[in-house]
Amino acid sequence: GATLTNTISGDNVTVSTGAVTASFLSRTAAVNKVVTLAGFALAGADAPNYRLQQPTAMATIAQKPLTVTGITAADKIDDGTTRAELSTTNAALVGVIGNDSVSLDTAAATGAFDSAQAGTNKIVRVSGLSLRGVDAPNYTVTQPTTRASISNATTPWMEYKAQTTMVVETPTEQVARAMQLPPAPARVTTQSVSRGAATRVTAVRAAKDAAIPVTRAIITVSSTRGTVLARINVRVDPSNPTTSVTVPYAASRVRVAVQFANDLGVSAGVAKGINVAEGNTFAWGTVAGVPQVRGTEVPGSLVFARGSSALTPSMKTTLNRMAKAAKARGGLVYVTGFAQQGELRSAWLLDTLARKRAEVVAKYLSTVGVRQWITFQGHSGVGSPWNTTRERRVAVSTELFAG
Repeated sequence: GATLTNTISGDNVTVSTGAVTASFLSRTAAVNKVVTLAGFALAGADAPNYRLQQPTAMATIAQKPLTVTGITAADKIDDGTTRAELSTTNAALVGVIGNDSVSLDTAAATGAFDSAQAGTNKIVRVSGLSLRGVDAPNYTVTQPTTRASISNATTPWMEYKAQTTMVVETPTEQVARAMQLPPAPARVTTQSVSRGAATRVTAVRAAKDAAIPVTRAIITVSSTRGTVLARINVRVDPSNPTTSVTVPYAASRVRVAVQFANDLGVSAGVAKGINVAEGNTFAWGTVAGVPQVRGTEVPGSLVFARGSSALTPSMKTTLNRMAKAAKARGGLVYVTGFAQQGELRSAWLLDTLARKRAEVVAKYLSTVGVRQWITFQGHSGVGSPWNTTRERRVAVSTELFAG
């Protein structure tokens, strides 16, 4: 309890605390703040002989912790990281006193799964939230958690089995039909399903395109920032103009593009490069023991600088002409890259260089509108003193598709 100091021994004087009050000078949270005390009084026969000085004290006002609600995380396909995409649209503070001026700042908010492994209803930890406002120093914010799922990259997708309708065609009609590139979808629609957790994608072929072969639909799902989340191949029923598939992404969080494909190539669309793949570009037979590229070469000289796989402006100009010729010819496209012994210090890297040259050319052809299937392959040849540049080139050839 309270005690008096500086009293004379034997005097009858005590302190009365019945009416004592205490108050901080301000309500701002801080450590070791001054507390003003009042209401202490003297009692006893000798009390009139003394004057009481009201004391002070020290105390701390702690910041009040606030919690956050309304932050959600998006499900994703396993990408090997713990990164989570957050939605803070409905974020709100809980625990603010009265009309205090304090709000939540989500500009630096980030989310991370507790691990990178696939799983459902996984914990996502949110960080980077802060407070702002005049009264923000009186509060702290507790970083929340939410939940989302990581699905395997090899998730089995719904696939529609083709039902072939027998149609009697002449050989000429069969070849002509097989030589046609697939049409683009006449209409693509998306519908939110599963209470907003998934999206139903529907692509419709036009009646005028019914005779053109379409074997499958390629559905590209991207985030609103343009990151490709999934690319799905769905088999198409030739007797049904409508193809549908459900993807495990909220419609509001993704963009969807659909391209049709057949044995010759793909339809026009935003996803360039989906018609490019690595494979064999050489014919089964040889001439004088030398392997020959498949099909008929497209005229054009594509010779790379020693040790380089970069396309020069003049090479791109040549490739534009070659692309136009390849599209006019039709058929499948093959790109074969060569590397010459002595280009690199290590002979082990020659195959990689040849492969990279072929890949660069193949992808460039796709970006300038070649929609046929493009197969590329690299080959490191033996140096020929009579034609050294030939082994640093890339050959583009086409081969009619017979069905």
